[in-house]
Amino acid sequence: MNIKFYLDYLYEGIVFDDKTISVDLYKFLNKSKKELYIIGLSGAGKTTLSKKLQLKNIDSTDDCPFDADRWYKGDKKERDLMFQEYIECSSEKILNTKGILEGIGIFEAYTRNEKVKKKILDSPCIIIGTSAFKSSYRAYMRQHRFHKSIKRFFQNGYLHKNLFNYLPQLNTLRKDRINVKGSIIEQFNVNTEN
Repeated sequence: MNIKFYLDYLYEGIVFDDKTISVDLYKFLNKSKKELYIIGLSGAGKTTLSKKLQLKNIDSTDDCPFDADRWYKGDKKERDLMFQEYIECSSEKILNTKGILEGIGIFEAYTRNEKVKKKILDSPCIIIGTSAFKSSYRAYMRQHRFHKSIKRFFQNGYLHKNLFNYLPQLNTLRKDRINVKGSIIEQFNVNTEN
């Protein structure tokens, strides 16, 4: 592996923030499209951005039911079933929500459901470019406000999920959405810090 490979890898949002962009946002603002997707890693600032923009009719795939006790006590078959239920709930929200939808379930549904993929590729979105490290740290701090330690941060799993699950999915979705012919892509400058 050469240095260019590592620099490209860093550029793809692991350490350094990428640009936050909007794609066809004007279609949502002029009401020709009723849906807007706010997309980013876990802890990227999707909910914060929604609140800062004072948008109405906000929904989240994070509201899809997920029982952590059931997940940790279950075997692989049970976990697969729970994951499928989460994908179905996320897909349902994507296909039926009118207004703003944000949440990490957008990635999973996008990669597993052709109807969802088609809808997202045809809809306005804001793709948040917060790096995987920064996003993971924010997610950790949100969840574990009273257990702040570097050791716990690296053990909690957010960084692993963001790096190996969500970042590749985000990069794929971002490239796919940007490459839709006729899309208008603009840099989007809104601070997503709490």
